[in-house]
Amino acid sequence: MNNCIFLGRLVRDPVLEEVGDTHVCKFSIAVSRKFKSQGKTSEEVNFLDMVAWDKGAESITKFFKKGNPIIIYAAAKQESWTDKETNKPRSKVVFRVEKFEFPPSNSRDNDS
Repeated sequence: MNNCIFLGRLVRDPVLEEVGDTHVCKFSIAVSRKFKSQGKTSEEVNFLDMVAWDKGAESITKFFKKGNPIIIYAAAKQESWTDKETNKPRSKVVFRVEKFEFPPSNSRDNDS
């Protein structure tokens, strides 16, 4: 099973691109986790790469901008390539957006 759910904020404005007869939108979100360690509250932030296709890509580009919160339902995908400069193998995890939602209004924090 490959299901991931994230509540995060867009790191930058999403950009819509055409790929053949369809649309793709690549964007990143920041997700944070608060935790206590040795009596101190700390926060850890991770930046996750997302990719949406077709109508989802169009909608995300239309309705979201940098800083907006978003709920993402996605599947993780490992991308691999060879670095052109070093000729060494590289890889990263990208999350393919299957569905997205607007967070409840109380978590949108003045997103006008």
